[in-house]
Amino acid sequence: MSIKLKALLQLIGLIAAAFAGAGIVHYLTVYVPAETIWTGIQFGLLGGLLYMCYGLLLARLAYQQTLEDLNKKG
Repeated sequence: MSIKLKALLQLIGLIAAAFAGAGIVHYLTVYVPAETIWTGIQFGLLGGLLYMCYGLLLARLAYQQTLEDLNKKG
């Protein structure tokens, strides 16, 4: 398969995804109450915040473990 054909297929996929996304957003705004959408956004933001905190704690613990391993070798 040539690069041009791959690019064309990917472009068609992107356009299809854009139409599907627009359709989903339209459906949600018409048929789902605003309070439900707002609650979903709040839970999503809270989940993202908790995930970022988890990532920071995990990175800190990995850093401490690396320092301990270096001190043992040195």
